[in-house]
This record gives sequence, C-alpha cells and structure tokens, in this order.
Amino acid sequence: MKNLILLLLLTFLLAACNNKPTEITNENTRDTLVIVHRDTVVVIQQAGPPAPALPQPKPATEKPVIKETKPTPPAIPQKIAKNEDASDTTYHYYVNKRVSVKITPWVDSERWVLLYNLQGEETYRQQEVHKSYTERAELKFHPNGAVSTMEIHSNPGASMYWYETTITFGTTNDPIQKLSERKPVDRLEMNQPWEYWDNKTKQWRKQEVQE
Repeated sequence: MKNLILLLLLTFLLAACNNKPTEITNENTRDTLVIVHRDTVVVIQQAGPPAPALPQPKPATEKPVIKETKPTPPAIPQKIAKNEDASDTTYHYYVNKRVSVKITPWVDSERWVLLYNLQGEETYRQQEVHKSYTERAELKFHPNGAVSTMEIHSNPGASMYWYETTITFGTTNDPIQKLSERKPVDRLEMNQPWEYWDNKTKQWRKQEVQE
C-alpha cells in the first residue's frame, strides 16, 4: 500500500514537471509588444501614434473678376435749327385766360410780336430783327395782362446813333401814343412830338403843333 502511494506521488510530480507554465513577459516599448513563452517568442508590432495629417493644399484663391469699362465718349450735341421750332412760340394771357400777346418763333433771324384784344382780334404787331441791324421789343403789362408799354430798341448797324421808341397801350391792347428818340440826343435837336394812333386808318399820326 505504501508503495502504491509513493508511485502515485512520483507520477504526479513527473506530470507537473512536464507541464511548465507559460511565461508571458509583457515588455511595453514604444513600438512593440513582446510575449515570451518557454519555447516561442512572439513579437507583435503595436500600432504607433497616428501620423500627423499632411497639410492640405490651400485652394487656389479665385482672382477677382475685373470688368473693363470703356470710357464713354462725350455726347455730341445735336445741331438744331436755331429759333425755328414751332415750340418756341411764346404766349402772354389776360386774367380771363384769353391770349394777350403771341410771340412767333424766329425764322431767318426775324419774328413778330402780336397783340390781341379780348375778342381775339389783332390790335398791333411789331417785328423783331437780329441781323446786321437789330430791332428788339421789351414789354410791360397792365394788371389784367394787357400790354401797358412796348419799348423798341433799334440799331441801324453802321451808325453812330440808335433809336428808342416807346408805345403806350390801353387795357385791351389798343395802341394810344408813340414817342421816338434818337440817341445820343443832339443838344441842338428839338424833341420830337408824340404820335397818336388812328383807329380808322390803323396808322400813327403826328401831333399837330399849333402856333
């Protein structure tokens, strides 16, 4: 019996010696993990730290689009026939909106100043001229829109004198009297008398001087 027990113990010891435990040596290094067995050494490469991201190329910046602007050529003024447009007609009115004065457009450097009464009838006309000689009319008005005075400036051109004529009108554009003077006034020259408008003949008549 003792021999049997000793045999079993010996058998158990032999078996224990054959089954050697595996030694695992865990050596941590930066890049490797080493596991050591009794008979085999296994080296497992550990994953290193992630590689730094490569710098991405910057997208090419788009160049700003520059629009070329061509210089605008200066506007060429249109040639318009001077003072020959019907829209140049000028009107002056009575307070009741009837036409008192109509000034026609310039044609060949001439135009007319036409006066009308309340019935629309022409009562007087005066020409204006801008040529080698000039004749220009300036108007002043009554409160009702009729012409009170017309001052006419006449320049014969190649002359040392010019003439100033003043015509007065009633409140319905009827001419009353006229006075013409030569300028500059000659001291030896007597003042010219007024002229009066003859409604029958539609002409000017000189004032009769009684001695």
